[in-house]
Amino acid sequence: MDNMINKEDPALENNNSIDPVNSFQEKPKISGKQKQGLNNILFTLGMFTLAATIWLIGGSLWDDRYYVSEEGLGYWLGICGGVLILIAMLYAFVKRKLKRNPVLMRYWFISHTIFGIVGPLIILFHTTFQVGSYNGATALIATMLVFSSGVIGRYFVVGVRNAVDETQHDKLIKYVRHWRAIHVPLLYLLFMSGVVHVIAVHMY
Repeated sequence: MDNMINKEDPALENNNSIDPVNSFQEKPKISGKQKQGLNNILFTLGMFTLAATIWLIGGSLWDDRYYVSEEGLGYWLGICGGVLILIAMLYAFVKRKLKRNPVLMRYWFISHTIFGIVGPLIILFHTTFQVGSYNGATALIATMLVFSSGVIGRYFVVGVRNAVDETQHDKLIKYVRHWRAIHVPLLYLLFMSGVVHVIAVHMY
């Protein structure tokens, strides 16, 4: 009889092994890929917030005594930002030739990304936070459109791909997967508007 009482009941053992508190508190773990995707999405929002903050704060605090966009520091800020954007644009023309060299292509793409972000931000300081003439306004708008489409394509699209599961992926990505069809024509618009702006500045 004692042996029957002391004998462990497998059913009781299984019941005791269940922790009712932890079973309700367990949450699905986020994979490293999903975490990277969320970081990319946050980076996209951060870049737009940074650009908007620079423009709003700069416009409210700016004084023409600091510098003007046509000469001195303002002029060279425009040259510096324009050169960085031009280097970033070169990636679109040389990437097909670089496909045979993955290492060189990777460094070119990194340069394209960095210069494509830093260049437009420098241009914001070059403008002294004012729209200015029609050709200047066109160049500025084209610059920020290229900046926006590039950031969205490089970080937001990749972030969506990594952050969502496969069932949501197909529904979401179809709306943003054609971003290159917008980004590349904007590069040409930026190049033409930039050339017109430089010519206008030196002629008038």
